[in-house]
Amino acid sequence: MYVGGHDEGRALAVWRFVGSVDAHEWEQHLADIDRVASWKLVERPSVLLEIVGFTPSAKQRAAIAEHSASPGYRPFLALVSTNAVMRGVLQAILWMQGKKHYDEEYFSNTEAAIQWLEERRGAPLDPLRTLRTTVDRAARSASL
Repeated sequence: MYVGGHDEGRALAVWRFVGSVDAHEWEQHLADIDRVASWKLVERPSVLLEIVGFTPSAKQRAAIAEHSASPGYRPFLALVSTNAVMRGVLQAILWMQGKKHYDEEYFSNTEAAIQWLEERRGAPLDPLRTLRTTVDRAARSASL
């Protein structure tokens, strides 16, 4: 399952993968990357990406690399996965991109990821925590 939440006015996004994703959910994630790339904001977006039990295929990794290579895609991207292998897969995506326009870091827990985003933005991100709660609710509803 994939669930995404966005607050363009505050330049925030939360994306979550849990388990497998269908073709529609995958296309939604790519559209969400494109959406953030299209934001014409002074503030760089802060994106929290949480991954639980999902590993993108080689084709999906190539699609992520392609979509996130857009010059407009320049967020602070905090990737959260408790799976060390998954963090390695994510690193491989970055190697495929060549020159990137964004900053990313990998974390094994969400609170550390949010703290990193706050350090990058130089301000508390309570609205990001609220958006994450909204994504949590949507993910629970979708799994019922």
